[in-house]
Amino acid sequence: MPDEKRNPLKLLEASERLYQVKDLDALLERVLSEARSFVNADAGTLYMASGGHLYFSFVQNDTLFRGETKDKYIPSGQSLPIDKTSIAGYAAKTGEALLIDDVYHIQSKVTFAFNPAFDRETSYRTKSILAVPLKTRDEEIVGVLQLINARNSSGGTVAFSMQDRIFISEFARSAADAIERARLSREMVLRMVELAELRDPFETGRHAKRVGAFAVELYAAGSARRGVSAREVHKVSDVLRAAAILHDVGKVAVSDTILKKPHELSFDEKVQMRSHTWLGARLFRRTNSFWDYMAAEVCL
Repeated sequence: MPDEKRNPLKLLEASERLYQVKDLDALLERVLSEARSFVNADAGTLYMASGGHLYFSFVQNDTLFRGETKDKYIPSGQSLPIDKTSIAGYAAKTGEALLIDDVYHIQSKVTFAFNPAFDRETSYRTKSILAVPLKTRDEEIVGVLQLINARNSSGGTVAFSMQDRIFISEFARSAADAIERARLSREMVLRMVELAELRDPFETGRHAKRVGAFAVELYAAGSARRGVSAREVHKVSDVLRAAAILHDVGKVAVSDTILKKPHELSFDEKVQMRSHTWLGARLFRRTNSFWDYMAAEVCL
């Protein structure tokens, strides 16, 4: 791999780009893409840690689906225990990076083993793996970054180097801090949604998240037809998802009598119900904030 890809300046620039991403999903995808680019990895998986388990968050693979992230290869609801039996679990449990030249020839004395199920399902051939814990500066493990099959200049699969391990470990520390910040931001957004739920029994967190996902999909489809640049799409989608989740937050200002009325609303009550749009928009008044502008527009 060319030395310039491991230039400390490139690492700093990548870290700066991560901190500009506000949406958690967009950030996780960016972390995986940036890490793969640094070490010329054919594929990779990003796991998030929660409650003693690692959950599949993103999978990328240039051999199977170049330039895309395919949800169908992410086992929905499945997880790995954070212990020493799996490669990613070991990295999360010990806080140590693992460098494996060939996963089908792992030394028998180690506690972890490679699961070939994905290879059997897709006819892919995993060989080299670099698994790095996503550890914040407070030593909290927020996930694991697993890079697969380093490639040489001819496209052949080679082993990851010790320099790759050092470089990606440093990148992972910056990524973990960015992920923790984005996760806290999302939790604050979801708390606001929960506040609306307390007032409106028909509003749910799942509904709010679906609206966020649909908004991004619709924007992406419209942008493709209009020829909007990929960079602009990423920028707007990042903000739009979080803003759309808060589309009904103004309901906190509507009377419980109206929100919880089991029968049809009167004309005056409908007027009051519709006021949640502009009442919600009033929460986002910073004129110099693109996020506030987007959230206000969505509320209206």
